[in-house]
Amino acid sequence: MSSSVGVMGRWVASCKNNHRDVPTLTPSFDSIAQLRKQLQEVEVQYETAYAILNAVLLDLTKLETWLDKVNVDFPQDESIQPCTNSADAEQALEGLRFFHEVEVGRYQQLLTRVHLAVETKLAGQTTAASAIARVNATQIAFTATLDRMQGLQVRMKDTLEFQRHVDGVVKAMRLTTQTLKNDMELLDETIDAQNVHAIVLDDSTGDEEAALVAMKAAFEADVAPLVESTVVSVFAAELESKRETLERAHRGTELLALDAFGRRVDVLKAKVDAKLAELNQAVIDAQRRVSLSVEFAKVATKMVELAAGISTQINAADGSLDEQLAALESLDALQMHSKDDPTHLCSVMDELEGVNESLESLRVFTNPHTTETIQSCRATFASLQQALMERQQELEKEIAMDKLGHITPAQLNEVNEVFHHFDLNKDGKLARDEFIMACKGLGFDMTEDACHDVFDKLDTDKSDEIDLHEFSTFCADQLQSGSTQADVHAAFEILARDMAITQDKLHEHFDASIIEYLLAHMPPLPPSKEDEGDEDQRGHKYDYNSFAAALFQ
Repeated sequence: MSSSVGVMGRWVASCKNNHRDVPTLTPSFDSIAQLRKQLQEVEVQYETAYAILNAVLLDLTKLETWLDKVNVDFPQDESIQPCTNSADAEQALEGLRFFHEVEVGRYQQLLTRVHLAVETKLAGQTTAASAIARVNATQIAFTATLDRMQGLQVRMKDTLEFQRHVDGVVKAMRLTTQTLKNDMELLDETIDAQNVHAIVLDDSTGDEEAALVAMKAAFEADVAPLVESTVVSVFAAELESKRETLERAHRGTELLALDAFGRRVDVLKAKVDAKLAELNQAVIDAQRRVSLSVEFAKVATKMVELAAGISTQINAADGSLDEQLAALESLDALQMHSKDDPTHLCSVMDELEGVNESLESLRVFTNPHTTETIQSCRATFASLQQALMERQQELEKEIAMDKLGHITPAQLNEVNEVFHHFDLNKDGKLARDEFIMACKGLGFDMTEDACHDVFDKLDTDKSDEIDLHEFSTFCADQLQSGSTQADVHAAFEILARDMAITQDKLHEHFDASIIEYLLAHMPPLPPSKEDEGDEDQRGHKYDYNSFAAALFQ
């Protein structure tokens, strides 16, 4: 604009100096000068308004930043940063005091200055419309924050008072907790002192049961109520009742400590219950020990008396030999093996074993009510079994000697010895394979098939076993039907092809069990000079001639 005015001035001056007509300007030069002056004034006003606007925006930013900081330090949702103790409340109140006494006045002045600038300097300025809207919004936020902070200050005073009250509660709780800890330690030791195993047992007088009953009564009357009154009730009244207060005060640490101590109280209560159960069981066990000891004595006496009666029956000699044997077999079957009748000896023994097992589970190893023990009763039962078996064998031998008078006593002894030698499981019976080996041991000239046929005839009850009586009858028939001393001698002579037989020859023709029998009953011959250095006895010779002679004496 200024350069245009300068050019126009020089042009008019040049026209005047050269006596030319001065041109007519539209608009006129004065009008243009006036417009120039107005434009300069507008530019100054704009620059001033722009500077004011920038200052207002800067102040607005400070105000907004401060308001944001206040909302962070004192959030609207007070549960985000709850006060958990009086120190937190005091710190919060100090922050609120600083807010009201220092910050509010300072930022109120700043907000007033911004309002004044907007109303006096920026009113009507279109470019300042958004800034004016921000000023209004900031004013609303400032007022709301101030109202909220005033309410917060009132609540924080109440919070501080409440937290100070809770501090007192916590202090009292700590003192109570310490007292309870000491009481619980003493009660814990008292409970442990109720040791049922420390009672000295005196089975002859029954003092154990009386002592346990007294211990249980004392525990129920003194210790258990003491735990309830000095610990459980105090905990409930002075500690657990404060839980709601601690929760309102957000005392997390104290709540954890309360929970931990509550668990200790529960452990003590459980210990009391366990000790009561232990004492109850100890009394019951003591009563059972007495009753079982009496029952054992009763059953043991019954067993001994019954065994004495059976022993008398074993030695009875009423009736013929066959009748005596039948009576013993019936007695053995009924008293020693049949459990159908509870009065039978084996049933009584089973009952006694059951009572003894119960006593041992209760750790009772002496009985003041009887001199009998389970070991003595077992020995009585075993000796009775042995006596029955021996008497039956004696009767079987007597019956065989009576009925088989045509064989010599030496032969009968040999038959009896062979029978028991090949009775491998010692059950008084010969199984099929044991019978076959016994026949071979006696030198009977029989094939294995013949042995099977004879066994089937002898086994009349189809039990696949024969007894000594049946075996003796069979042997008598064999010994009188042609198996003579000469037959046995001839058989060994064929095998040995010599006047004596070696162990090697025996191993060639007989089974191991028969060889064992022959070597036990066939006398060995003195070793010859050729055999003296031979440590292997399989080459030594045995006198089968003497064996055959002894077999038929």
